[in-house]
Amino acid sequence: MTTDVQQLADEQEDGNAGLAAAVAAARELKKKGYRYRHALVPHAVVAGTWCAGVTLHAFAVPAWQVLAGEAAVAAVVAAGFPKARTRLRRRIWWTAAGIWLPIAAELGAGDWRLSLLVGVGGLLAIPRVWRYRISIVRPTKSRRELARSKQRAALEAKAPDPNVTVWAAKTASRKGSLPGSKLTNRTPFEYGVRYRIELDGQTTEDAMGARKQICADFGKALDYLLVDETDDGLLNAAELTILDRLAVEDVQPWTEPGLDVETGVWRIGPFADGRGEAALQVWEPGSGPLPVGVFGAMRVGKSSIIKQAAVEFRKATERGYPIHLIYMDPQRGQSAPSVLPYVSEPALGIDEIRTRLLQLRQEMNDRNAYLAKVEHVDSNGFKQRGVQSYDRPGAHGLPMLIVPIDEFHKVAQYDDLAEIVHELKAEGSKCGIMPWILNQDAIVDSLGGGEILRLLNSGNLVVLRTGDTYTAQATFGQRLEAYPDRIRKTFPNSNKHTKGCGYVLGATSRSVMMRIRDVANLGAVLGDEPPQPIQWMCGASAPAGSPAEPAAGNDQGEPGVEELPDLDLDGNVVDFVALDQEQQTNAEQTILRLLDGAENGLDAADLTLGAGLPLVTVFRVATDLCHAGVVRQDGDRYVKVAS
Repeated sequence: MTTDVQQLADEQEDGNAGLAAAVAAARELKKKGYRYRHALVPHAVVAGTWCAGVTLHAFAVPAWQVLAGEAAVAAVVAAGFPKARTRLRRRIWWTAAGIWLPIAAELGAGDWRLSLLVGVGGLLAIPRVWRYRISIVRPTKSRRELARSKQRAALEAKAPDPNVTVWAAKTASRKGSLPGSKLTNRTPFEYGVRYRIELDGQTTEDAMGARKQICADFGKALDYLLVDETDDGLLNAAELTILDRLAVEDVQPWTEPGLDVETGVWRIGPFADGRGEAALQVWEPGSGPLPVGVFGAMRVGKSSIIKQAAVEFRKATERGYPIHLIYMDPQRGQSAPSVLPYVSEPALGIDEIRTRLLQLRQEMNDRNAYLAKVEHVDSNGFKQRGVQSYDRPGAHGLPMLIVPIDEFHKVAQYDDLAEIVHELKAEGSKCGIMPWILNQDAIVDSLGGGEILRLLNSGNLVVLRTGDTYTAQATFGQRLEAYPDRIRKTFPNSNKHTKGCGYVLGATSRSVMMRIRDVANLGAVLGDEPPQPIQWMCGASAPAGSPAEPAAGNDQGEPGVEELPDLDLDGNVVDFVALDQEQQTNAEQTILRLLDGAENGLDAADLTLGAGLPLVTVFRVATDLCHAGVVRQDGDRYVKVAS
């Protein structure tokens, strides 16, 4: 019994499923019929006319009777169906059918000449099918909906652009920042919209300088409204970009090499408007490496550029352009520990940095002496003696040495080290050696009294988020409208951090925020293979056959191998003089007295000048005061704790 009931239930379910499938098929057929109705009607009329002609001829209906019948139908339609009459009047094939039917009834529809007339009649349906093609392409919309969408599009086209309205009412008004100007050439793109600014008596620089006021006019943050030069370079025009979102809100991962080994241009990350990438000029072919300065507050992503450089330079070395990254960190590797296994001979701590800088200075001197006497064939085929500059990585068998110095303010405190860095920057480019500077700010005292900063300004500058405007003014000056102090820890209305975001002046110089690409896992990209050893010209570690092997005074004029002198690292800058208890007390009172009148504190250099004590002694006494809780350290400045 149970089996029979189950069988009946299954049959009923199958029947319901079949009925549902039939209903669905009927609906689909109806939908397609409605979709193609405007294309099917003319074809059906042509086919029906053909069949009517065949039938009339088969029954031997004379032509005059067919004409009489057509006249009677036309009269009935005209009298009782005015709407149908209007529709029929618009269809040319109805007239053609009225002429063809009497002829077919008299002569027969099978005649080839009459068949040709039917074919011509079918062609008359093409304009109608073309007119209603939208209903075929968009079957989901009714004719009424399509008409509404057309009306909306027409209204939107006629409606004024709100950005143009704001510009005319505020920016281009008599009291606006760019009076008489106007916006043209509206161009939407993925992240916003772009306009051309037609200026009236102003220049492109005036428009770029008015960016803050334009942002206020539109109620936009600085990074969401950009003013650039136009592609044609005209001085009476500019380009306005209004962004709805930034292309750098998410972390930008490194996916492929961005260093062009032919030109020395290194693409480090995309711009916020998604229009190209910011780039540095690592070296100029035929000239040599250029300086790079990276500035920004704590934990803003300065190490990202070192991680990316480790990958880029390793890839360039594999392509036959040897570049060694000699990373230096006075904090003994704490600044970027993930980079250390993948850089060549890092120097950690002041003592190692001093040793390596002395070695680099000797390497520079030996390379310069070698390149001044090396013989080569120039581009014209003539044999020459001596080269003026360093063409590219690996030129004359010498790898390029890039020396990033992190937390540079700690190194610049030592006059001898600042002097070596300045010398390497000023003279090392001609032989392929160039220090990079990474620091939290661009205070002149932290950069060797300003001489090093001036050399940096001739190369590449990357300024990430800062706490004040001074760094942008000291580095970019009037060359770039940059606002690194306006970058917040997170993006507006978001919890996404802004690490790696900043401005670049190098191979590209746009007043647009960018973001450095991040190499999340150096090991995944470079594997476990350590970097290649450096072929030092100045040391005995140079392999056989390198330029260090020939003895001094040979035909090539190459220098001989010289051992580095033994270094006494006990006295870093000055000899430390031990203080007795009375001298210690006097020194502490002198330092506290100096700090009393300094609201923002003093750095070690200021205390050294004010107290008349050696620098190392000031460090020791100030450290003791910090341990006692009387003084606290704020960055590189000492501040007296309020009692």
